[in-house]
Amino acid sequence: MNEQVEVVNHPRFGRAFGEKHFMFKPGFIHLNQGSYGGYPRPVRDALRSVQDAVQAEPDSFVRYTYPAKLDKIRALLAEHLGAANQDEIVLVPNATTALNTVLRNLKYEPGDLIAYVQGTYGAIEKTVDYLVETTPAKSVLVPFDPTMDDDYALVESFRRVLQEHHGRVRVAIFDTIMSMPGLRMPFERLAHICREFGVLSAIDGAHGIGLIDLDIDRLGADFLTTNCHKWLFVPHACAVLYVASKNQHLMRSSLPTSHGFQPLPEILHKRQYMSPYEPPASMNPFVFQFSYTGTIDNGPPLCIPAAIKFRKEVIDFILRSLARDYNTFVNIAFISGALWARLSAQIYLELQDFEYGAEVLKKLCEKVAKREYVH
Repeated sequence: MNEQVEVVNHPRFGRAFGEKHFMFKPGFIHLNQGSYGGYPRPVRDALRSVQDAVQAEPDSFVRYTYPAKLDKIRALLAEHLGAANQDEIVLVPNATTALNTVLRNLKYEPGDLIAYVQGTYGAIEKTVDYLVETTPAKSVLVPFDPTMDDDYALVESFRRVLQEHHGRVRVAIFDTIMSMPGLRMPFERLAHICREFGVLSAIDGAHGIGLIDLDIDRLGADFLTTNCHKWLFVPHACAVLYVASKNQHLMRSSLPTSHGFQPLPEILHKRQYMSPYEPPASMNPFVFQFSYTGTIDNGPPLCIPAAIKFRKEVIDFILRSLARDYNTFVNIAFISGALWARLSAQIYLELQDFEYGAEVLKKLCEKVAKREYVH
């Protein structure tokens, strides 16, 4: 019996793929997808289509068309991220905005602590410092050396800090993937420990969607954010903010506060406010707050379907780091007494690109040793 075998033509990844689908200038080797992203031509086309639609009828699009499309986008993201309830997901400009929204909405009492893991992204660590300056909260650091400690050491260190300050830690912040170096964290276990101790978990998944699997319902986190512009191939600026339904009452306002905010009755005093559009009676108040926070480029959030479609058709990829001044870029950071380089692997790269990056780094190290950087 003759069997018919279906032949599937998989895309040829590497430089030819990058030249066909992406828009980097000729000769540029992009080794830093993990910072500011880079999106393919089909997503660029979707972005321009949305921008044209906005300009065709600005008021109608912003007031009526965009909210309806945004609901469909949130449903698509909920399915992609394993969240059964799409009303637990809203879109914000970036992960820093998302975590600021969460941390600044929480109310802190004297004695409250904000815990965060050593190596937390700088902007978020500074946000914690700001809250220590402006609220009764204090901070507590979970020790972690990514060059020496393994997952077990981090989990035990995290548990030890929460145990030592049992009843005082209001919220704990940790990554899905640490920015520098590009290290996957045991965030699932850390979220579980937070539940054990009754601590709110705020997960910084800036490097998340499109890079690793995120099953939100199974994870059981209180708050999570993930940037769409890094690994999902969406234009700047667009990020997911997940807030579990049980915690949405804690999020009194979007950041910035805008038309969706509902003042307390004693403050409102029967005043009436104008809004760009009125939500349906069934709309979740939390979702409404984040549906419109001011005039933005409506394009990036509405490019999410095109980005997910592109990924499903052609992508299988990973990440590392970058080098500059040789028509490329490599991210360098001083960690635990040494310089570390993070290389971002992507489908538009080939082995020779990484060899080139290593050669450049070697040359730069030799120049530093010879003090050639001194002018």
